[in-house]
Amino acid sequence: MASNKKKGADPSRASVATESSRNNKNVHPHETCDMRHFIKEHPFLSELLREDGTVFECDGQAPAPSKDYGQLQITLDKVILRWWKITLRNIDGSMYPGEIKDSYEDFYYDEVAQREIWRIFGQDTLDYCLNLVHGKFDWLTRLPPNVQIHILSFVNLDDIPQISLVSKSLRSLCRNNHLWEIFYINHYGR
Repeated sequence: MASNKKKGADPSRASVATESSRNNKNVHPHETCDMRHFIKEHPFLSELLREDGTVFECDGQAPAPSKDYGQLQITLDKVILRWWKITLRNIDGSMYPGEIKDSYEDFYYDEVAQREIWRIFGQDTLDYCLNLVHGKFDWLTRLPPNVQIHILSFVNLDDIPQISLVSKSLRSLCRNNHLWEIFYINHYGR
């Protein structure tokens, strides 16, 4: 019996963009962030961004069995995805690197770019990228470490173990000696 499916079509991968859209229920597709306008309105936040205009950057290898390599960069107005297909076969000239440069709004609708990000980096990174292009930034992680420690010093001591489970950066902050010195001084005095 013949199958009506296209060869190589994977239904779980085809719905990546749709699934990510469902995860971002509060986001209207046309409400992408105009980062340059946002920075003009909030100039003090521009100091928390890198000087080259990069908002987010990561690279890595796709999960096994794939050997493909990808690089993802989100700037103030573009999402740039580069990937290199790695094969163990000796196919001369058939595997070229790929690159997609999308505006924030184009990225929202670009299922190919979203599928490649999902394939190489996973669903969490794709969701993070979709949040970034809609202006949902994690400003806390962009603050200088001394400011982050100062903020954490106001948290209840019993909550620190839970906060340390949120991310690697918060875990390292929760283990910072200066933070624990502040807790000690607040609790026992000098």
